Amino acid sequence: MSKRNRPNRNPDPPAPAPAARAGGNPLQLATLIAIAVLAVVSWASWRDVGKLEDSLKTKLGEIETRITAVSQKVDAVAAAKPQLPPQAQRINAPDPNKVYTVKTDNAPVRGPSDAPITIATFSDFQ
Repeated sequence: MSKRNRPNRNPDPPAPAPAARAGGNPLQLATLIAIAVLAVVSWASWRDVGKLEDSLKTKLGEIETRITAVSQKVDAVAAAKPQLPPQAQRINAPDPNKVYTVKTDNAPVRGPSDAPITIATFSDFQ
């Protein structure tokens, strides 16, 4: 077979589609711009988050230092105060098991004066 009679195996490439022209498709261009804007906004947000993280770490360190100082002061006050036994701590409190005598002579009463139980009520009208 001669070269002339052979079938052409490599036909001319097809013409480019209208969207693949040098100017490009407006939708593709808008998508590319949107991706670029999204990348810039993401980078700016990431940078701001890094700054906030550094600021929070600094503030947290200051707070921990203050807490340590307050804890040391509390421990110093607790060590300086003598611990009293539980009975000595309640020395000024009234004894809940003691029966107290209250004079009710010439006091206003309700009911019979010789009742087996008398309840005395104290109040302050201020």
